Amino acid sequence: MTYPPPRHVGDGTPAARLRRADAPPELVFPSGGSASYLATSASTGGDYGLFRWDMGERAGGPDPHLHRAMSFTPGAPRETSFEELAGLDDVARAAMTAADWTALYARHDQVEAHGPPPPR
Repeated sequence: MTYPPPRHVGDGTPAARLRRADAPPELVFPSGGSASYLATSASTGGDYGLFRWDMGERAGGPDPHLHRAMSFTPGAPRETSFEELAGLDDVARAAMTAADWTALYARHDQVEAHGPPPPR
């Protein structure tokens, strides 16, 4: 077995980042849910992103879908995907065609599992 080269060879300077539990989320969705960026692709050197999802009372976001890199690192940054989805209110979602959803998914390295989400 081989190990990757050491990632931290510093002088002991703290490299952690504190995020308090009461910090406001980066995104609040029209459904009432929110997303907090615990570790972004930028803060991990492109290795991964770690996000906290708090669900709202209404359904929100896309229907079931697959991410090609979600369980592996390094992975594609996801922040822009979440931000684009958060910017879509019910009217914008209802106006999107299947081709619009396919293009949105493709921009963010996603594959449709069951077609585009239905209008709300």
